[in-house]
Amino acid sequence: MEGSVKLNCPIKGGQSKSEGRVRYLDSFRGFAIILVVMGHLIQSNYASGIHNHIFNVIYGFHMSMFFFISGFSRSLEESRKGMISTAGDLMRYIWSKFLTILLPSVSWTLIVPLFFSDELSWDSRISAFWFLNVLFAVSVIWGIFSFIDGRLPKGRIWFRISALLAVAVVFVVGFKRIPLFYLMMFVLGYVFSSQDLMTKIPRAVFSAAFLLLCLIAGYYVYGYNPYGSPDRIWLMMPISVLASFALIYFFRIADERWEYFSRFLSFVGKYTLGIYLCHFMLVDIGFLAQAEVCMGVWLQVFVLSVLAILIALCCIGIQKVFSAFPYLGGILYGKWQGGGR
Repeated sequence: MEGSVKLNCPIKGGQSKSEGRVRYLDSFRGFAIILVVMGHLIQSNYASGIHNHIFNVIYGFHMSMFFFISGFSRSLEESRKGMISTAGDLMRYIWSKFLTILLPSVSWTLIVPLFFSDELSWDSRISAFWFLNVLFAVSVIWGIFSFIDGRLPKGRIWFRISALLAVAVVFVVGFKRIPLFYLMMFVLGYVFSSQDLMTKIPRAVFSAAFLLLCLIAGYYVYGYNPYGSPDRIWLMMPISVLASFALIYFFRIADERWEYFSRFLSFVGKYTLGIYLCHFMLVDIGFLAQAEVCMGVWLQVFVLSVLAILIALCCIGIQKVFSAFPYLGGILYGKWQGGGR
């Protein structure tokens, strides 16, 4: 849920420019955060909860796409600023990720629960927002890899192969398998952008990816407890790759053909971090429990989408209020220099 990369150079490969941002990436991110809110609406209100079919379809790919987008954005940022080449660059990079990702996560765990509270009690956890914790770890791992890779001789393919094999071995033995998969999605997004695969891959491949996504996404099962089944990763992997490839292509095309649709989603996409942090307080909607009983699947999807959009807009409004005060925008939202994240 990192903010879109601001570009000062001409945009290549069909990327559109809006207020210095890559608009179709913001649209993609906006779509993904709406799915997050929809999933939590189901989890918080439906009797079936995590066993709901719509929930399982959403959870097959929605969080993985954020890592794909983050890797894609990192590649664009490196093309603008350059690689991490010195120890100072690495420290500044890690510090910036701490300020913009981890600090808001910790603040919303320790500080925000005290707002308007009638008792003084702190959460014993360092942070309750797992996605931001994993994203911070993935970003730091990538920064260290990039730093080491940049300081080796040009014939450094052996280092990349060794790193790939190390990740593969750790993944196979089952250690932190799902976070490692998110690291893989980050790298995939980076490669997709750095190699300009959007223009190199035939359009038929994106069409096939979308078709396969529609055919297999419904078979994904999250699990039978709030933490999910570790075995879900084996179907989550192909679904996430197919969704990332198909949907980034779709939003690229949508940016060119459906301007108002793209503008709205890109507006939402600029505030994904704030929506993610805040929406948990707004998803408990009692009457929504009746939707599962009284409505068909597609009508449920429509109602959930409308509610998710309204909740997202409320979260954006709350962020704008707090961001008007000096430093609060940074502490709570990682927004230190103006502009939405």
